[in-house]
Amino acid sequence: MKSIVYHNIKPYDKKYKYNNYLNPKIFERQIHLLKKNYNFFDCQILFNKNFKYDQNNIFLTFDDSLKNHYEFAYPILKRNRINAIFYIPSLPYINKKILNVHKIHLILSKYKSNTVHNFLTNYIKEKKITINTKVKYLKNIYQNQNIQNTSQKIKILLNYSIDKKLRNCVINATFNKFFPDFNEKRFIKDYYLSEHEIEKMSRYMIIGSHTYSHKLLDELSTEDAENEIDKGIRFVEKFTDLKTFSYPFGFIGSFNKLHKYILKKKKITFSVSVTNKKITERNWILDKQDIPRIDCNYINFQRNHLKKIV
Repeated sequence: MKSIVYHNIKPYDKKYKYNNYLNPKIFERQIHLLKKNYNFFDCQILFNKNFKYDQNNIFLTFDDSLKNHYEFAYPILKRNRINAIFYIPSLPYINKKILNVHKIHLILSKYKSNTVHNFLTNYIKEKKITINTKVKYLKNIYQNQNIQNTSQKIKILLNYSIDKKLRNCVINATFNKFFPDFNEKRFIKDYYLSEHEIEKMSRYMIIGSHTYSHKLLDELSTEDAENEIDKGIRFVEKFTDLKTFSYPFGFIGSFNKLHKYILKKKKITFSVSVTNKKITERNWILDKQDIPRIDCNYINFQRNHLKKIV
């Protein structure tokens, strides 16, 4: 069985010309290729104790509660009679704040990575901020991608290398530099799904939790990690009785056995990571709090051909 994770499904936007995205037309073409090779099914049966594993089954997931999921992915899925799982972080709804991970995406979508990197280098030197040059997650981050790429270096720097106590400060300083007149309230309305849209989608799709603020769980204390998980779950309960969870970042090492125990204790049926592996029958039966997904960028889609997935 396989699961694929998607993020941005949208047309080209010249305002954010460096953005990583998937054009809706290409996304629909991928759907048609997947339908030829795999069996889509009603994702609700994943929550059924009598669910029967089939290696040819496939289901799609979408992280981060992006507005373009409703505008572009949702209609395509409905048109193809496919229901998928949409994982929602709750901070934008509870506190009307942008996730740090999206501040970084916004900066790198609008400005050349070299320009951003030069600012960061000077800012870090000026503020005398210590950088961890041996990130323990490095081998698991951005699998099969060129981490020498300047954009990836910036993501590693802001997401992992800077001490977590200073990380918010550095991200905010960088964001304010490149977006000095930013209207956060208007942005949240335009960038994230509205609660009405989530409710509407929940009638056909599955809604899951993606924590509260998309923090790296492995860096948090037990109390803070449980709070992150709990605040995410409670928000999603407004829309569904089904319980599924997506780990922020999702690579090996970004979460641990403690987090899986917390999720099991909270009666989460299954939780998904991003480890670019297929779901084995043993995995589904014995470790439902670590169900692997394949990043859509990891799959070799061609116009009329789909290379076998992992």
